[in-house]
Amino acid sequence: MKKDPITVVIKNPLEQMEIEEVVPDLFLMQSLVDGYIKLFEIPTIEGVYGYENKRAKIRGKDPNFYIPEKGNSVFGTAIFFTLDDRNNPASLRRDQIEKLGDYLTMNTCNSREQYSEWIRE
Repeated sequence: MKKDPITVVIKNPLEQMEIEEVVPDLFLMQSLVDGYIKLFEIPTIEGVYGYENKRAKIRGKDPNFYIPEKGNSVFGTAIFFTLDDRNNPASLRRDQIEKLGDYLTMNTCNSREQYSEWIRE
């Protein structure tokens, strides 16, 4: 069955977020995060979820952003979306993209040195 593209936000380490249209295919999502995907959520933005590669840190990927509500950092590329009624990735709404943009601006890691400061606090 052919899937329709969805609107997602892709956030690469040390870069600004990008709004993209992608087909929500498992293999594509895995290739975007460069490995196995793990679902996470942004607790303060209702309905926003993401995929990350949980092994990115041990594989030497750069830190990307911090989730202060959870005390976690995401390494490597992350993809953000919402979930439909069957828990499949679906398009983000404009208001979710705007809130996510503000969130990432406040919590983006701009260097490995900044990440080292975060974990010392």
